[in-house]
Amino acid sequence: MEFKEDLSIFLEEVEELLANTEENLVELEKAPSDEALVQEVFRAMHTIKGGAATLGFQDGVEVTHTMESILDTVRSGERKLTADVVDSLFLVLDWLSEWKVALETQSKRPSTQEIMKKIRGLEFGQDEGVASSKTACNDFSGASLEYSGGEVLGDPLGNTPGPFLAGRLKEALDDGSPVYKLAVRFRPETDLLSVRCFQTLVLVNEAVDVIGSLPSLEEVEAGEASDVLDIYIISDDQGMTAKRVAGSVQDVVQVSLVTYTGSGPGQSVGQHAGFPSGQRPGKSASQHPKQQSGHRAAGHTGQYVGQGKDSTPDTVIRRTNLGRTVRVDVGLLDFLLNTVGELVIDRTRLTQMASRLQAREETSVAGNEIAALSSRLQRASQELQEGIMRARLLPLNNIFTKFPRMIRDLSNRCGKQIVLEIRGEQTELDRTVIEAIDDPLIHILRNAVDHGIEMPEERRARGKPARGKVTLSAWHQENQVLVQVEDDGSGIDPNDVKASAMRKGLITEEAAAKLSDREAVELIFMPGFSTSQVATQVSGRGVGMDVVRSNLERINGHIEVTSQVGTGTAVTLRLPLTLAIMRSLLVDCSGLIYAIPTSSVEEVLVVAHDEIKTVKGRAALTVRGRVFPLVSLEGCLKDDPWMRNGNFKYAVLTRSQDEPLALGVDGLIGEEEIVVKEMGKILSRLKGIAGATILPQGDPALILDTNRLL
Repeated sequence: MEFKEDLSIFLEEVEELLANTEENLVELEKAPSDEALVQEVFRAMHTIKGGAATLGFQDGVEVTHTMESILDTVRSGERKLTADVVDSLFLVLDWLSEWKVALETQSKRPSTQEIMKKIRGLEFGQDEGVASSKTACNDFSGASLEYSGGEVLGDPLGNTPGPFLAGRLKEALDDGSPVYKLAVRFRPETDLLSVRCFQTLVLVNEAVDVIGSLPSLEEVEAGEASDVLDIYIISDDQGMTAKRVAGSVQDVVQVSLVTYTGSGPGQSVGQHAGFPSGQRPGKSASQHPKQQSGHRAAGHTGQYVGQGKDSTPDTVIRRTNLGRTVRVDVGLLDFLLNTVGELVIDRTRLTQMASRLQAREETSVAGNEIAALSSRLQRASQELQEGIMRARLLPLNNIFTKFPRMIRDLSNRCGKQIVLEIRGEQTELDRTVIEAIDDPLIHILRNAVDHGIEMPEERRARGKPARGKVTLSAWHQENQVLVQVEDDGSGIDPNDVKASAMRKGLITEEAAAKLSDREAVELIFMPGFSTSQVATQVSGRGVGMDVVRSNLERINGHIEVTSQVGTGTAVTLRLPLTLAIMRSLLVDCSGLIYAIPTSSVEEVLVVAHDEIKTVKGRAALTVRGRVFPLVSLEGCLKDDPWMRNGNFKYAVLTRSQDEPLALGVDGLIGEEEIVVKEMGKILSRLKGIAGATILPQGDPALILDTNRLL
C-alpha cells in the first residue's frame, strides 16, 4: 500500500515535470544560449532520476541520466544546442511519457534499447554513449565525489562521518579549505523522503562544492533516507548560499549550519572558534578546544547547545508550510456536485411546499416560516454549488502547454517555419469541457499548419515574412468561453472548396453555383471533405472538421470559421463554462417535460394558426423574413417530425445542424438551472438526447440536443 501511494505521488510529479520540460525545450530551441532554461531542464531530469532510483526503476534512471549527460555537455560548452540535440532530447521526453503511462496502467514498460541506440548516435564522447546505471546513481554532475559501496560511511542520522568521508574531510581541512556542515531536517511524514533528500543534495551541489553527505548519495537513492540529512561542503561565503538553497526545498523545516573542524561537531558560523577575525579554518590556524565544545542535543533535533550563550549555531527554523492547495480526486468533486444537485431539488420542493401552505389561512404562519427557511437554504446551497463549480474549473494551460511541441514537430515535418503564440492560457473551464475540446483543437491546429500556412518561398513571393504565425487564444464572453485558432496563411478559397466538394461527389455542380462564399466555406464540415489531393501524415484523409463539429455539439458548443483569401483563417469555438449545471427552458409536450438549454433557444412564440405557412407541403413559420420549418418535438423523437401538421400552442425557435428550426410544443413551464445527469453509453446514443435531470417534484426529464433532433 505504501509503495502504491509513493508511486502515485511520484507519477503526479513526473507528469508535471514532463509538461514543464517539454515547454522549456521548445523555448530552449528558440534561445539556445539561455542557461537558466538548460538548468531547469537538467533539474527536472535530476528529480525524476532520484524518484526512479528510490522506487527501483532502473530503466528510468538510465534514460534520465542519458538526458543529463546531453545537457551537461551543453552546460559545459562542449556541445552546441543544435537541432539534432534538441530532437534527441524530445525523443527522451517521449520515451519518459510512454514509460510513465506504462507505470500508471501497470503495463509493459518501453525498452531502453532503441532510445539508447539513438542517443549513442550523437557521440557524446562517452564509451557506449552513456555511463552505467550505477554511475548514474553516483553522479553529482560536476562535484568531485567518490563513493565506495563497501565502506561504512557513518551513522544514518549523520552523527559521525565514517572513515572514508572522514578522510576526505581531513584532506579538505589540510588544504586550508573552509569546510562547513549543513544539517537539514525534513518533516518526518514527508512523502518520498528520499526524493526530497536527493533534491536537496542536487541543489546544494549546484551552489557549492559538496564533499559528501550522511546518508550518502548511494544510500539516499537506495531509499535509505531519514528526516535528517548532513551535508559537508566547501564554501567561500560561510555556507550562507547553501543554507538558503537547502531551506527552499519543499518539506524542509529546519536548516543548521556549523563550521566543521574535524575534532567535534563544529562551531556555529560566525564564531570561527579560536580563529582571528576573518581567518578561515585550516591547517595553519590555531584551534581552541574550549571554544569547540558544543555538542548535539539528544534526539538529533538538529539544534546545538553549548557552554555559553554565544555558542548557539546559526540555525534556520522554518514553520511547517502545508501550502494552500490540496489534491482532490475528480470523483469526489463529481460526488459533491451530484449531492448539491439533490439539495437544489429538495430546496425547490421546499419552496413549493411553502407556497401551498401560505395559500391556506390556517397554515399560512407555518408556510411563512418554511418560506424563510427555504430562502436561507437557497442562499447557502447556491454558494456551495458555486464553490464546487469553481473547484471543477481548470486553466486551459493544462492542454495548451503541449501545443508548442506539436507545432514544432509538424512544421519541421512539413518543411515550414511557424511560430505559435498563446494568449489567455489561464482562462478557466470545467474539466469536462477541456477534455472534450482537446482532440478538436489538435485537428484545427494541424489544419492551420498543413492547409493554412504557406511554404517559406511562397510567403516571400507574396510579400509575407518567411515564418508563419499561428495564434491560439482564449477569453471569456458573457457566460461562454471563446477559444480561437488564427493563422496568417493563405486563407480558404470558396471556389477551391466547392471544386473539391464536387470532385468528391458531396454536392452537385448546380447546388455549388447557388452557394454564397460563406455557405461554401461551411462545406468543410461535410463528412469526407478534404482539399488535400494526397493523404499525408498530417491530413488529407477526409476525417476532420465534421468530427470536430460533432464533438463540440455534444457539449453544447459551437464552431465558427471566418477566412479571407491571402490573409488567413480564424476558427472560433464557443464553449459553455460547465456541463454540470445549465440554464434550461422547460417545455411540456404530450404530458412529458423536456429541458432545452437556453444557449440553443433564440426565441419562443405563441403559434397563431393563420401565421402557419406551407413550404413544399410542410408547415413553416416566417419570422422577420426568416423561414423556420415547424416540426413536432414529439415527432422528432419518434422519427416523424411532421406529425400534427403544425397544431401546436408554442414554437421554440432554435437551430439544428446550423439550420433554422421551430419546435412545436404544448406548454411552457419556465427557465430553471438544472443539474445534468449522465445517461450511460447506451442511452446517450439516443437521437436528440443530451442527458437527463431531476425535476423539483422528483420526476426525471430529458435534456434535448437540438443539433441532433433531425
